[in-house]
Amino acid sequence: MPPSAPWSGIGIVIGFGALMLPLGLGAPTAVSVVCFGMAGLLWPPYSSLSTTLFQRSAPSALLPRALAASSAVRVLSVPLGTALGGPLVAGLGAVGALRLSGAGIAVVGMVAAAALTLRAARTRPEPAAGDTESAGADAGAGAEARP
Repeated sequence: MPPSAPWSGIGIVIGFGALMLPLGLGAPTAVSVVCFGMAGLLWPPYSSLSTTLFQRSAPSALLPRALAASSAVRVLSVPLGTALGGPLVAGLGAVGALRLSGAGIAVVGMVAAAALTLRAARTRPEPAAGDTESAGADAGAGAEARP
C-alpha cells in the first residue's frame, strides 16, 4: 500500500469538516454555498478509497469480515446520526449543530492523522549505528578513487 493512501482518507475527513465550518460560523451565504459545494465534491471518493484501503491492508481470509463490519458501521451511522441530530439541533439550533458537527469531523481527522504519524514513527526502522558511518566511508572512498 502506498504510504500516501491513508493520508488521502484523513485529508478528506479534515477537509470536509473544515469546509462545513463556515455554515456554522455565520459566513456570508455565497461563501457558505461554495464551501458546502466543495464539501459535497470532496466526500464521494471517501467510500471507495476506504474500501480500497481495507482491501489492501486486510489479509484475504479476514477481508469479508472486515468489509462486513465496515458496512455495518456505515449502515448504522445514518439512523444513529438522525437520532442524535434531532436533540442536538433542538438544543443548539441549526447553526450550533453545524458548527459542532464540522469541528467534530475535523477533530476526528486530526486525531487520525496524529495516530497515523505516531504509528509511522514507531514502525520506522532505525539504521544501525555502524550503517551510517560505513555508508559515508564507502561514499567518500568512491569519490576519492575517481579521477
